[in-house]
Amino acid sequence: MSIARSAGYFQNFLGDNGASIRYDNDEERRIPMKRLICTILALSLLLCACTAAPAGTSTPAGTTAPTETTTPTAPTETTIPSEPVPPTESAPPAADTGTTIRIEDPETMIYAGPAFVYEVTALVEEAGAYTIVEEATDADGNTWGRLKSGLGWVCLTEPALAPIYADYAPEDFNAWHAYWSDETDHITAIGFTPAEKLTNVKFGLLDWFETESWQMSEVLYTMDELDPDRAFLAQVVFWGDMTTYGISFTDAEGEARHYAVSISGKDGSLVCREYLP
Repeated sequence: MSIARSAGYFQNFLGDNGASIRYDNDEERRIPMKRLICTILALSLLLCACTAAPAGTSTPAGTTAPTETTTPTAPTETTIPSEPVPPTESAPPAADTGTTIRIEDPETMIYAGPAFVYEVTALVEEAGAYTIVEEATDADGNTWGRLKSGLGWVCLTEPALAPIYADYAPEDFNAWHAYWSDETDHITAIGFTPAEKLTNVKFGLLDWFETESWQMSEVLYTMDELDPDRAFLAQVVFWGDMTTYGISFTDAEGEARHYAVSISGKDGSLVCREYLP
């Protein structure tokens, strides 16, 4: 729409409503006309703006439509259930295989317990490697080992010198003290050689009692002292495999000691071992 046409419409509108405007001079007449033109111009611009705006959208002029901000959503951590772990079977403890030692002397004695006072159960008989499954220490500080075979115990340390030794006496055995049996047949000569001075010496016949220990049932000979320079000779009879003689004394340290003497049923050797009465 042109500005002149709009002004004409406006004048016709005023004239149709019977309005009459009077002006004193031409300048006053021009001023309202300028205002009228400005108003018509503003209305025309407004109409053009409304026509140009897209349908359904009403955005005020000079206003920037707010931009929708999308906040990124943090990913949700998904926990995947783990598969059940089957229980681990613990391995059984390793069996104690023991300690292997080497025994060179086939005459090494095997005892029923970890001390020289126990009964001799057997001899090693063959040099070689043997397995020890348990160790123990006796009252004298000797270390003992229990054989895996179950035969008994062997001494693992070099034992201290025994206070007395016994063996078959030769014909030239030099004895200071002697005992002679009343028997004349089947006489066995036993020589006792002390390694130190002994006192309160008793020699006699031993019996095995129900208490499972040796006891001197009959004293055959006594001596106040016995030293390395004065050996003892006993002429006795062994009536059977179970015949056992004994000698008891007080050693140099004042301890009472007891030894049993018998003949081995395996090889006929003379066996002398300490025992507890």
